[in-house]
Amino acid sequence: MTEFTRGIWISEKQIDDSVIQQHLRNSFLKLSRIVDKWGFIRQAYMEMMPLIMATAKASPTRGIDPYFLDWEKHFSPIESIAWASIRMRGMPLYPQFPLFNYFIDFANPYFRIGVELDGKQHDQDADRERDDQLAEYGWSIFRISGVEANTEYENLTDAEIADYSEEHKRSVLKHWLLETCDGVIEGLDQIYFKNNESAYYGLALESLDKHWLAGFPLPATA
Repeated sequence: MTEFTRGIWISEKQIDDSVIQQHLRNSFLKLSRIVDKWGFIRQAYMEMMPLIMATAKASPTRGIDPYFLDWEKHFSPIESIAWASIRMRGMPLYPQFPLFNYFIDFANPYFRIGVELDGKQHDQDADRERDDQLAEYGWSIFRISGVEANTEYENLTDAEIADYSEEHKRSVLKHWLLETCDGVIEGLDQIYFKNNESAYYGLALESLDKHWLAGFPLPATA
């Protein structure tokens, strides 16, 4: 059975998914204790995982609407910066993804990749141990520092059209891709979701190679 709405055929399954997502959003807003919210997030992903994985299997570069919960009120400042970069590209990375006893800041369960935004208080040895454990289950975790989230960079489009030498353009590209949050997110997009030989594909690989602690192979070298 289908319903015709505003010129678009909508299946009953799509209507059911929409109702579930709205119910999850409304229920999440009613919670006040953070311990309740973490448990609710885990349950919400249990509800949404079949749809997330079915969508990815049909088209790995696509994702479902990530706003089945009101995430943005709960982001730290550096998480908000990363989320803006992710959403600008339409990348299927999902916030606060539950994985074993952890919650990954942003993750894609189909490719088994995660992004962590590390503030000043992070213990790198503990992070490496955790990332090594997750790598044993096929997960690749990339880490972006708070400094990189707040690092300014030159607009890439302006650099391409400005009267710069090729050496200077590459310097701008390298700084963006290797030293900034937006550049690392772009590297993930290029390697995992676009998978094309762009002019800066090699720099994108270098960026990802710089931003992991565990010893897993990148796609191009796997």
